[in-house]
Amino acid sequence: MLESEKGGSGPRNLDDPAVLVQELYDIGVVTKRGPDSVDLPDIYRLAFDISRRGGVPRMPV
Repeated sequence: MLESEKGGSGPRNLDDPAVLVQELYDIGVVTKRGPDSVDLPDIYRLAFDISRRGGVPRMPV
């Protein structure tokens, strides 16, 4: 199936953030926490150098 799809198995639309977030939700990478927020696991957040917004600050290690 993937061999016949144009563009391979990566994200289909990098130019539209809403579509990209929906695709990540569909494959289980992020979970929706409200109408305007998602939960991104730390392993992805750290790998892509995305800072935390809100919530309880992490304790220094």
